Amino acid sequence: MVIVTHRLDDNTQLYFSSDAQTMLDTFGAPIEILPLRDGKVDLDPFFEGTWEMGDALAANTPLVIGDAPGLFEAMSLMLHPITDKLPMTTPLEGMIAMSVCTAPPLGAPVPVTTMHGYVGYYADIESLDAPIRIEFPSVGRDVLRIDVHEHDERGRLASYSVELKDGEVLTLDAPRTRLATAGIGLLGALGLALATLAVVGVARRGHPARLAG
Repeated sequence: MVIVTHRLDDNTQLYFSSDAQTMLDTFGAPIEILPLRDGKVDLDPFFEGTWEMGDALAANTPLVIGDAPGLFEAMSLMLHPITDKLPMTTPLEGMIAMSVCTAPPLGAPVPVTTMHGYVGYYADIESLDAPIRIEFPSVGRDVLRIDVHEHDERGRLASYSVELKDGEVLTLDAPRTRLATAGIGLLGALGLALATLAVVGVARRGHPARLAG
């Protein structure tokens, strides 16, 4: 699974990408949130608004900014053929993937296992100073690898991977808090290095006197 965050001064956006079955399983959502025909996915309705599917997908997965759940609303949910998987490492790629339906209107429904899912959520609140918690439910799944790409208005802040156990909450720390912590750590390391150099300098200056004594 891939998660892209976009934290701006007045809003927060989240984008998710994974094969469709993994997406349903991880969010704890039944396949019935998708338009079905004969037990398979009917792609024709995806050419219309799909935010209701996105809201249904996250019904069992609270998306929380700070201590406030229920702030996110789905922008769109889209399925593309798994053989034509689109890149998603930036907010722009997330916006394109969840907005544009590249699946042809085949007429006949397709198995969900042949599709890759993309979904985006929007909250009318900033999260530069607050963590985002994604509270995936416990569904009996295996450990899930998640590639996270975090962005703000200046561009990419960080990219990293996590291994998430079943029912474990994914916490994306606030960028400003993370940068402040990193700054304190850097200053501490710099202070320790300077102190070490000072001790070494004193020892070196005192060394000849000891030898002479």
